[in-house]
Amino acid sequence: IGDEIVRPRFPYRGVFWEGKNAGDFTDEEWLRFYAKLRFNALRHEIDDLPLAEELGLRLEVGGHDLSKLIAREHFHEHPEWYRMVQPIDFKGQRSNDLNYSVTNEEARSEVKRTFRQELDVLKGVHAVHKWADDLPGGGWCFSPTSRGLSPADQSMLAMRSLAEVVEEEKLPLRIPVLAYHDTLFPGTQIDVAKECFLLFAPRERCYGHALDDPSCKRNQLYRAALKEWMDKFKGVDDAHTFEYYFDQILFRGIYPFLPTIIIADMHFYEERKIECHMSLQVGGPAIAPEYNMLLFAKSHWDRSLTAESYIKNLAKCIAPEQTEPWFNYLTKRGQIYRQALLTCEHD
Repeated sequence: IGDEIVRPRFPYRGVFWEGKNAGDFTDEEWLRFYAKLRFNALRHEIDDLPLAEELGLRLEVGGHDLSKLIAREHFHEHPEWYRMVQPIDFKGQRSNDLNYSVTNEEARSEVKRTFRQELDVLKGVHAVHKWADDLPGGGWCFSPTSRGLSPADQSMLAMRSLAEVVEEEKLPLRIPVLAYHDTLFPGTQIDVAKECFLLFAPRERCYGHALDDPSCKRNQLYRAALKEWMDKFKGVDDAHTFEYYFDQILFRGIYPFLPTIIIADMHFYEERKIECHMSLQVGGPAIAPEYNMLLFAKSHWDRSLTAESYIKNLAKCIAPEQTEPWFNYLTKRGQIYRQALLTCEHD
């Protein structure tokens, strides 16, 4: 009997939560469950800020909301605010469908004005996410002043506009820069603002291999991307992951069991000095318990945890009198999903 001091692998750990798809449980039930798992970071809605503060959950808000900062009805009056979908020598057509023209000064001013208004009701949150539209080709601008900027540089410039508002208002607020789809690798022309932080979202990675598995050609790309982004953000703290271990959109509701991948990734991200390890949750345990979430929570605190030791303990919890069938089932389940999710050779 005595005191034991245990430090987690990462200062912050938790869930990007899409509550509207999270099953038959209330917001409060989910938040209290996360607190029991010793999570302390959460992306959800501003309405849950009082409960999040009570439970010690650092709250972040927002998502793919960048295009909402310029109202689409201004298009006919100010077409230059919106993206050019073809370069000027190919008709230079403008469209009000996605994002905006990030190099247009009037558009930047409108974005800052709208964002400043939004901040009035967001006091107390840690970060506001304003990602670009959710497309593999993110709908960026081909105007003469924008086309020389990569998607990552256009995204960074958009986030710098928001960071300027945070600086001007002197708010303790952070702006994530999303590495995702066509912004997987950083640009070279726009610098990082101190109010920003990295949000690394390796959605198209191979989940049949850990990120540091040298045999996986696909994940080599993601290791290289993370290194470049961490170098770009050198000296800027709070680098986040945006993993997908319990995302039922990506996995189409099949509830893969990924113990070896999650544990190996935990080592990888810890070595890369990630400070906030989080995973997206869309959907709840309607079919089976979310074994990945339980493992994710436990592995933050137990560096000696292995897939085998976790499965043994889980089997005892599920069926104390008949652990062997559950141990065999969960072991096979993990092996099968590792094979099913090998996407290294797919484009």
